[in-house]
Amino acid sequence: AMAAGVPVVALDAPGVRDVVEDGVNGRLLATEEASALATGLSWLAELPAQRRETLQEGARATARELSIGHTAARTRDLYRRLIQAGRSSWVGGAVLEDSPWHRARRRLAEEWKIVRNLAHALGDLLSEEEE
Repeated sequence: AMAAGVPVVALDAPGVRDVVEDGVNGRLLATEEASALATGLSWLAELPAQRRETLQEGARATARELSIGHTAARTRDLYRRLIQAGRSSWVGGAVLEDSPWHRARRRLAEEWKIVRNLAHALGDLLSEEEE
């Protein structure tokens, strides 16, 4: 509907409110009652021509922003930036090497080295006792 410039009247719910902006590209309904849908559709039908055109352009703009081509291009650009930045890329505002996961992995690696060294020392000690 939005790609055709038709403002959407929809129930305000997760996912929907990520796409439909009340008064910008459509109308969000507070309840799922038929009377709310009728009121929303009447609101849209009774808008002055200029206001309706503004909503229609908002709907088309949303459709362009969420199109497969635009979304694929944004995803491709994100991957390019991450690849160019290398392992120290920023994700969610934190450097990957400073993430809790990477810190835990480094700590476990260091602890493993300590355990390995202790095992070698114990092995050497036992070898000396046998001689």
